[in-house]
Amino acid sequence: MKSTKIATRGEDHAAYVPDYPLLPVRLRFWQHVLHSCDATCAAAQMRTQLRVAHEACRRVADRPVGAVIPADFIYEQLANDLVISGEMQKRYQEIIEEQKERPDGELRSRIAALVFLINKLPREGGDIGVRATVDHLADLLTDDLGDSATEIRARVPNLVQALVGDGVLMDVEGEYRLQTTEGAAWESEFRRRRAALLNNEPQLAAQRLQRLRKAINAQLSGVSVLHGAAKVKRKVILHFGQEPPPAADDLVVWVRDGFQESETAVIGDIIPKLKTDPLKNALAAEETLHFKGQPVGDEGKEARKAMITRQSAEEDRVNTLMTEIVSGARLFLSGGHELSFITLRAGIEDAAHQGNRTQGHLRQPAECDPPESGRVGGMAGTGASGIRSGVGRGAGHRLTRRCLW
Repeated sequence: MKSTKIATRGEDHAAYVPDYPLLPVRLRFWQHVLHSCDATCAAAQMRTQLRVAHEACRRVADRPVGAVIPADFIYEQLANDLVISGEMQKRYQEIIEEQKERPDGELRSRIAALVFLINKLPREGGDIGVRATVDHLADLLTDDLGDSATEIRARVPNLVQALVGDGVLMDVEGEYRLQTTEGAAWESEFRRRRAALLNNEPQLAAQRLQRLRKAINAQLSGVSVLHGAAKVKRKVILHFGQEPPPAADDLVVWVRDGFQESETAVIGDIIPKLKTDPLKNALAAEETLHFKGQPVGDEGKEARKAMITRQSAEEDRVNTLMTEIVSGARLFLSGGHELSFITLRAGIEDAAHQGNRTQGHLRQPAECDPPESGRVGGMAGTGASGIRSGVGRGAGHRLTRRCLW
């Protein structure tokens, strides 16, 4: 649980003895579960917490020292109230109870219950980082600090896979959810649409470029420099695509990426392209939500809620990747000189100033010779996915060095 917000803290050492057998990490988990499962906050009140803690202590009172209260214990205390309040489908409660009749039934039931509790925690705003993964499940299910803890950790992965094989849990990118008939239908629709996207490169390319443009525009919005003694304001504009930008009086950043062109065409030592799985997953989840619409039954509503959560998580991953791409850009002045920078925006501004100093005073285009294919001033760069940029008085601008003095 080290990567979560409920992980062990320095002040926990003072609580181990007085709070035993309830570990501080488990207590924090319970507090978040109580708040997320009860909109009225009645269950999160102190008397409820004390009642749950008292019942838990009674459960392990006769066990040897080293026994601790597992995180899933709180499910037994809340299940009926959650069904009555509508926070839990009756079918979920039945699925969890049915596991007790199977081999290894107690642990199977505990795993299913803990998966339910974890998926009730918020993913936005109050996200504590706890996920229904094998590692987190094993950490929270442990009920003994001795050798039996190792035994549970060894059994959990196999039982989780057995639950997936039996259709009790569904595997969503390494995280698990309780599965109902309606939920299985939503998952099937998602997988069908994701498979279709795998063979639809034009749609993926369009979406990828759209998000890349959005990320770069967010970084460079409003960038401008003052040119010459008259302090003429010149904007920095972005040009995307494989073709050189047309003539322009503004400073141009030519953005090229390794998705539309071969990597060697952008720059020889480009970093390999990033994975596009999050984008495919986000698009498939969005299409599934549009196709399925607003369900009427409780199972359908829960399945839609799970799909919205998945879409949000994948969108966050896409945004993180785009941020990494932009922050990993490399900038080159025209001619191949690399320009160091702290932020992309600062680097573009610096490159634009250098472009201004290089160009000097420009005559009017009418006074110049016919256009040539040369490029006047600029820069180029690569990012984590192969972003290439060009800055100057238009890469491939009509003005050539013969227009300068």
